[in-house]
Amino acid sequence: RCSSPLPSAREDIVEMFSWGPQRMAKSLTERLRAREAHVRVIEYLVRHQPDLIDLANRVKRRCSNDLRLWPSYQQWSEVYNEALWESARPVHWDGGAQLWPSFEKAVRRFEEGSAVLLEEFRSAGGLQEEHDEGLHLTGHWTVIYVHQGDQCEREDFPRTCELLDEFEKHAGILSARFATLHPATKVAMHTSTSNQRLKVHCGVENPDGVSMQIGNETVVWQP
Repeated sequence: RCSSPLPSAREDIVEMFSWGPQRMAKSLTERLRAREAHVRVIEYLVRHQPDLIDLANRVKRRCSNDLRLWPSYQQWSEVYNEALWESARPVHWDGGAQLWPSFEKAVRRFEEGSAVLLEEFRSAGGLQEEHDEGLHLTGHWTVIYVHQGDQCEREDFPRTCELLDEFEKHAGILSARFATLHPATKVAMHTSTSNQRLKVHCGVENPDGVSMQIGNETVVWQP
């Protein structure tokens, strides 16, 4: 039972439970609508009712086990390319180099330039702004946008942009940014809005050993 759910959350819960054994989502449009309804409820729970994590996981398992909207309860994307259902693997998977050889090469080249990233990051502290996606439950999470669309901030980050140019020879880039998790910051569980992109977290400085959980694995950024 959620304490004082927002009116929109109540509507989302009603919509979510309208999908079930008597009303299975069959067409791609129906499945998209069913995913959207469940995602809204899941995100309300993980962001606004963090003590109800078990309930959030039950909703996610309903999606994967009962309605077959996703293959795993740990990935709840609104937009889900079902053609990738059987072949999709996490990017940190041991066989990633064989599945995405060009992507693996791009990441390795980027890691080699981590000293450049750290130097330019430290020189641009005044450009930091609060992360605006509402994902952190406590603390302070700041970002500096370096690359968006086809634009790279070359005046402020000339050598970082050179590394991104090299990266883009092997894999396309939607966006790139520096992000800082300040002390006592906790980020809510989340996934991408789509299963059709890969996200790279490249640690450039981690004095406190900050970690993140990906599926059932906890990893620590290693500069």
